Amino acid sequence: YGKEGVEIIDNGTGVAPADYANLTAKHATSKIRCFSDLTSIKSFGFRGEALCSLCSLSKLVITTRTSSCPQATRIEYNNLGQIVAQNPATARVGTSVSLTEIFKNYPVRLVQYEKNIKKEYAKMQEMLQAYALINTQSTFSCVHISHHHPHPHHPHPPIINLI
Repeated sequence: YGKEGVEIIDNGTGVAPADYANLTAKHATSKIRCFSDLTSIKSFGFRGEALCSLCSLSKLVITTRTSSCPQATRIEYNNLGQIVAQNPATARVGTSVSLTEIFKNYPVRLVQYEKNIKKEYAKMQEMLQAYALINTQSTFSCVHISHHHPHPHHPHPPIINLI
């Protein structure tokens, strides 16, 4: 249900190396360069403000690859959103965001999260269903992975893995 980790995978265009440091910056996005860009955003994408917040709540690792790059890059961020490691990786074009050690630095919140883990999972499913209903051009899947029930063979990689 997400106790050990959460992974979100997209099939977008990936993140250019020049944008790695800004991925987790507050009030930053690579999607908007000028005011008129607000009317032409065509993707959900990962937003800097959210990624910055996730850095403070968990261990954040982003793996990304653009079509112009022969290999992916795995980027680890600290709790302030700064890059602490950057290594070559194997991945298809797009981006994955992996969260582990969720609420490790917030023991009271961790206890509440663990206590209500199934409710939080249900909220996440409801949100995904709402996005799926209004955006018929995208495919969403949610897969719960546990040590007792390994990931089933699936022809399309899931967008959200909960470990």
